[in-house]
Amino acid sequence: MKIVWKMLSVFFLSSSSFAMTETFQNLTPQQGQLDLRVGAIYNNVTTQNKFGTTATSDGSQIPMSVIYGIYGSHAVEVDFSYTSLTSKGISTSEQKGFDNIFVGYRGNWDLDPVTIFVKTGFEIPPEKASQSVQFNNDSSSNSSTGQLSYSIMTGILTTTSFAKLGVLAEYQTNRDGDMDYSPSPGTTFSGKIQGGDAYGFGAFGEIDNSFHPNVMVAYTRHMSSDFLFNGIATSWSNGYETMSAQGTMRFLVTPNIEIIPELAYMTLLNQSDMNLSKYDSFYAGLSARFVF
Repeated sequence: MKIVWKMLSVFFLSSSSFAMTETFQNLTPQQGQLDLRVGAIYNNVTTQNKFGTTATSDGSQIPMSVIYGIYGSHAVEVDFSYTSLTSKGISTSEQKGFDNIFVGYRGNWDLDPVTIFVKTGFEIPPEKASQSVQFNNDSSSNSSTGQLSYSIMTGILTTTSFAKLGVLAEYQTNRDGDMDYSPSPGTTFSGKIQGGDAYGFGAFGEIDNSFHPNVMVAYTRHMSSDFLFNGIATSWSNGYETMSAQGTMRFLVTPNIEIIPELAYMTLLNQSDMNLSKYDSFYAGLSARFVF
């Protein structure tokens, strides 16, 4: 589920001082502006398998972004974050560490009466992926996927008499990456993690008032991934589909500072394929944006 956190924690903030950044989804600082963003996220997941066994996961994430406007409404961007998750059921699992680092571009094209926006770049793993399992079946892992990825998100939005409306699509492809897997203490297999590509679609709307309420619904499909050791591939993660709903508001504190609360809900669409009868994920975040 590492990619889920990454996708949920992308927060695009905006300010009335920018002509091209019309909604929460397509913010880009203007030429010569430095845009710094920091947030705090809490996530709770409850699952239940077909036998009635329940597991819960609680975690936090600290995302940060540095964006610099290079020309018009076009900018270069670096995103990084730290994640800490603990899941408890029959056994306990922990995930901690820095997530993949995004380095890329974002920009807008005003094609009156619509605006086209794009965010694209590479996601660089800070370290190889790792997972260790203890004798009692408890496990621990880092947050890096170990895979170099390329992602692109593009969308279109327009203004109506009652709101600004838009749609977007996103695709991510992963190269084979390095991974250490320890199925028991003292035994480690160093191999490759492969696959796990993802794509998704979303629709959103924002009311143009002083609080800029914004709602988005999105569908995402994640492909399966394999662990490759000595030329033998074994299934590592099953493919899964998610549906999510996200809401945000924006509060302008000063002309250069915005505070953005955010709430989201996500569920799995193919729960039966994963032997689950329930999957509920709730997400709450608070972020700030500073423009210089």
